Amino acid sequence: MSNTSVNLFTLKFDNSPVRTTEINNQIWFLANDVCFILEYKNPRKAIADHCKSKGVTKRYTPTLCDVTKRDTTS
Repeated sequence: MSNTSVNLFTLKFDNSPVRTTEINNQIWFLANDVCFILEYKNPRKAIADHCKSKGVTKRYTPTLCDVTKRDTTS
């Protein structure tokens, strides 16, 4: 897990926001946003069930009032 903060960029998919970041010249998506679009009720379970562990990383992302640890997926 990396302790460095990341810059987020927001894209739209069917009018839903999808936050992305660039890691080692690859675009990564915030898994929670993707799970919301796919209508998963439990994002953590969806990530565990459908993503390979090599494709998921935890990154600290800035919020308006704090820094939050988020799952990202490539």
